[in-house]
Amino acid sequence: MPLIKFTAADVLRNKVLDAGWFGAEIVKVNDWKASKDGESQNLLVTFRIDKTDGKEIEINFNSKQLNRLIPLCSAATLQEFKPEDFVFNTDDLFGKKVDVEVVHKEYQGNIGNDIKNYLPYGKAASAPSY
Repeated sequence: MPLIKFTAADVLRNKVLDAGWFGAEIVKVNDWKASKDGESQNLLVTFRIDKTDGKEIEINFNSKQLNRLIPLCSAATLQEFKPEDFVFNTDDLFGKKVDVEVVHKEYQGNIGNDIKNYLPYGKAASAPSY
């Protein structure tokens, strides 16, 4: 009989966090991968949420909406990006800590967690929730 090894992240994947701000560490940044329709690229980033015994939330960024990635890059590197062309190495996100605003999201009738906003680590205590 085959054995299956479950990680803490596997067990906690079904746990839905209360909405709010949490500290998090970026524990995985995948390479860009072609979308299902082949018309864009996707970047999957995994966040391990502080004080949750290992709960992870995966967020998918799409090349057609690169603007969604800029707040994360800014919070992780403590840089404010000006409205000009620039190049960012996504490898620089790995291991960084940020504050994330966790929200509830429905997908195929199930409630799960998503991340709505990003701030530099430790700054969420003064951030409003919208």
